[in-house]
Amino acid sequence: MMRLARLFSALLQKRVVHIPLLLSWLLLSAVPVAPTPARERIAVDAAVPPEAAAAIEAGDWEQVMKVLEPLAKETEPGEPVHYWYGLALHHQDNTSMSLKHLNAALELNPASKLTAHQIARVALAHSIVVEPEQLAPALAAFPNDPLVLTAVGAIEHEQYARHYKPRKDDTVAWCHLEQAQDYLRRAIALDPASVTARFEMVETLEKLEQWDRAIEHLLIADSLEPLGHEAYVMLGQLYDGAADYSAAADAYALAIEMAPAQTQKVERERAEALLNARRYDEAVEAFRIAFNANIMDRTVRFMLGQAAYEAGDYPLALYCFQESLRVDNNADALVWSAKCAYDMEQDKLAVKLVNQAIEMRKERQGDDVHIPALWRFVRGRALWQLGEKKAAMEDLDKASEFDGGNWQYARWAIYAARQLNDPYSVVRAAKNYGNEADPWEAMRVIRQVQSTWTWFPPRKDFRGQQYRRGLAGEVSQAIAEMYDKMNQPVSAAVMCQSAGWHGKGRVNIWSAWIRFRGGMIVDARTMFDRLARNGASELTKQKGHGALALIALMYRDPNAVRTHAQFVNDRRYKPSTTTLLKRADILSGRAGAVDTLDTFDLLGTYGSGLDGQKFQRGWYVRALLPKSPLAQTRPPVRGKDVIIRVGKRHLGTLESIKNLRRDPVPEGNAPVLVRRGKQTFEVMVDFAAARAALADEKPDKEEHSS
Repeated sequence: MMRLARLFSALLQKRVVHIPLLLSWLLLSAVPVAPTPARERIAVDAAVPPEAAAAIEAGDWEQVMKVLEPLAKETEPGEPVHYWYGLALHHQDNTSMSLKHLNAALELNPASKLTAHQIARVALAHSIVVEPEQLAPALAAFPNDPLVLTAVGAIEHEQYARHYKPRKDDTVAWCHLEQAQDYLRRAIALDPASVTARFEMVETLEKLEQWDRAIEHLLIADSLEPLGHEAYVMLGQLYDGAADYSAAADAYALAIEMAPAQTQKVERERAEALLNARRYDEAVEAFRIAFNANIMDRTVRFMLGQAAYEAGDYPLALYCFQESLRVDNNADALVWSAKCAYDMEQDKLAVKLVNQAIEMRKERQGDDVHIPALWRFVRGRALWQLGEKKAAMEDLDKASEFDGGNWQYARWAIYAARQLNDPYSVVRAAKNYGNEADPWEAMRVIRQVQSTWTWFPPRKDFRGQQYRRGLAGEVSQAIAEMYDKMNQPVSAAVMCQSAGWHGKGRVNIWSAWIRFRGGMIVDARTMFDRLARNGASELTKQKGHGALALIALMYRDPNAVRTHAQFVNDRRYKPSTTTLLKRADILSGRAGAVDTLDTFDLLGTYGSGLDGQKFQRGWYVRALLPKSPLAQTRPPVRGKDVIIRVGKRHLGTLESIKNLRRDPVPEGNAPVLVRRGKQTFEVMVDFAAARAALADEKPDKEEHSS
């Protein structure tokens, strides 16, 4: 507790800890801690031979296994023999056979909580090799036991770690983590003082990237039982994940103080946290210590140079980068050396060093090599100072294009374009920044372009490229894209129309969908019709026909839906086309059409391909089905949310989706688990009302004709 108090004192002085998190920790850490009970033991009765009983009392598990092995192979050895033989196997690291005999003992006496607890302890000790089925009997016998729930949660977590790569689009793996979180949440609710459950919850939440909750559980676990050096290393890693680098550095410092002999790796992590926290002077000293602890680490020289550069010590930074180049032949060290040269007002040397780095990369990867944005930015600034403005503008423009979210790159590109009287490059750089980072700031810059070049704006950019529709059309198009990025389709549609008024000659799928989302259905239908008839490619024509089929479904015209859907034969759009034809059958009142509805269709869920690994609702489902059950939930499901469970069925594989298609529609309300980004939530869907609403829909010719 004293260490935690010192940590929170340091964090509060630096103003890097969240007050609500601190208050929640103080409240939850006040949970009364019951005294640790003595380890449960089963009675050694007459069923166990005296030699085995004596060996059990002496702790000689090898002798116990030798004595009980013949008895365990008998037809009915009895519960005590199974229990003690399983425990002896556990001490000999034979986990599979140990759980087999302990489960046999539990089967003979299902009311034995002692045996269930021993199964849970064995599973926790060897969770890497344990399967969920081996804990099923204990969970069935004691579904509300905290220790059993903790063991099941740990095994589900290991299923994720053992079988699946940590990809964010792997729904199966995420289902294992969600199940682990559910079991551990129940265990903590039943026993708030369980350190094991909280520590397993920390590891699960770390995989789910729920950093604040993981930090909260780790601090509570350490307050219940001091966890030692490793806990503070993990605390620093959690703060790193939460991008609270200053707090991470303080946690690493406490870990170093607790175990000075194990500081080699932790010193490196603390130095990186200080560098990310912009505490550059401290980072320089920390990297010096890390370098002295491991002089063979090739990357520490480069990172020490970065810290020295940010601290303003350019001679030290230049020396470190030269050492990194000598030891590791690192081309990035040349570029950072160029940054030092630029800040030391040696522009020619900066250009020379960047060109040398580019040549080094070409020798390794060939002439057709990608030049990173940082390299172009460093060279572009130096060329600008040398007066080679067009060459500098080329590099700065490419840098802002490759790394659109970097405001420093975008600001330099905008400044250079203004100096060269090139409004089109200003719009392009601002648009790149808005698409990646801040559309509001980008829109502000774009609108300034309109007021700066009011009279007779140029028709060419610095490369000499012609812009047929002029500056007004480019500005309107860029603002439309920014509105679309901010999910304001009405404003985006208005600006798209303005761009068309200013001479935009071509029609594309994006501009048509923008008009559709903004409510300009007639204009959108006209554009889709042009694309379906005169599209530049066969795929564009199919997209146009698919969009016309969707619009026809909105107007409840099943014949038009079928007419346009027959032109869409690309396999990527086959699931959507099948769903559209089903909806058309429902509208036309064909016999058996309602009976073909299943849970998958009622959810309005479209799969992104044929692999069945990720499932998203398209934004158009809400427009097509205003009575869609997912549009009526609280909170409503949005376009990029992923459905990971319907009822008790986890949607993890293509086989589970096939089963969901074959399942009957749930009666009444059923829970649907939805993942939005890093958060999950559950909504209740009224399937009966949704089916009735879809079955009652009829064709409305009058509305279509109007």
